[in-house]
Amino acid sequence: MITLNHLGERNWIKHMSAALPTRPDVVEGVGDDCAVVSTGGAHDWLLTSDAVIEGVNFDTGTAYQRIGHKALARALSDIAAMGGEPRWALIDLVIPPDVELVCVDDLYSGINALAAKHQVAIVGGDTAHASQLEIHVFLTGSVPTGRFIRRSGAQVGDGLWVTGRLGGSRSGHHLDFEPRMAEGRFLREWATSMIDISDGLAIDASHLAIMSNVGFLIRADDLPLRQELRKTVPYPTAIDHALYDGEDFELLFTVPAKRTLAFQSAWSHAGLCPLTRIGTASMDAGLVCLQMADGSIQACKAEGYDHFQHGG
Repeated sequence: MITLNHLGERNWIKHMSAALPTRPDVVEGVGDDCAVVSTGGAHDWLLTSDAVIEGVNFDTGTAYQRIGHKALARALSDIAAMGGEPRWALIDLVIPPDVELVCVDDLYSGINALAAKHQVAIVGGDTAHASQLEIHVFLTGSVPTGRFIRRSGAQVGDGLWVTGRLGGSRSGHHLDFEPRMAEGRFLREWATSMIDISDGLAIDASHLAIMSNVGFLIRADDLPLRQELRKTVPYPTAIDHALYDGEDFELLFTVPAKRTLAFQSAWSHAGLCPLTRIGTASMDAGLVCLQMADGSIQACKAEGYDHFQHGG
């Protein structure tokens, strides 16, 4: 008997998506950070959904405001990864009926503050009761027609870049991160491929590699480790955290080598977050490798967070 935990999330998605109905106005279906549909106007429309569940995506006792922030931020990060602008959201709330009203107000204050910051209208949703708290977010966005960024455009020789810092997200970053909206829009002019790092650098780089039919050589010494990670664990362990922890919600993307200097100059003048080049696209299709300080090269395990194999 084949079960979901044996199959794994990504193999199940492949199995399931082959049978899904589609329409001519679907530009990009299952397999990227957002679906893309076209209505023939000046914009393509981005569609994404996300869920945060007690005991899986946050611990019991987490401040409700932080839970609300995370719920919307995860979906916003998907829009950012396509180079889009968020528009409208639906919020489905599954909650124990004995939760105090003030807690629900705090939850929505976290959602509302982030929505206001990024000009997202909360236009509806649904409610249900259960023994644990769940928030399900459906978010739409837009991008100028044909200008969204796929996972599949990297070319051999492109530089591999990442925003912000990596590793140790469980220390609190996964609850309080700011989605890279301005950075995603800026990258419409520069990136050949992009993904947000939700499941971990190693597995998400693997997604880019497979979709683009390239490999990546990542330099360990260039990984921008989160400062608290550097202080608390040995260097080799810190590298593993950066590769496999997940929930960094930074943007991982490629830029053509010939545009490197122009890109760096434009980025530095745009007032955006810190940025690091961590590697290069290679001819080893689908393979992600790590170059250590001594020059040795090892293949990265194509591993990261998998909901079916983590009890979620």
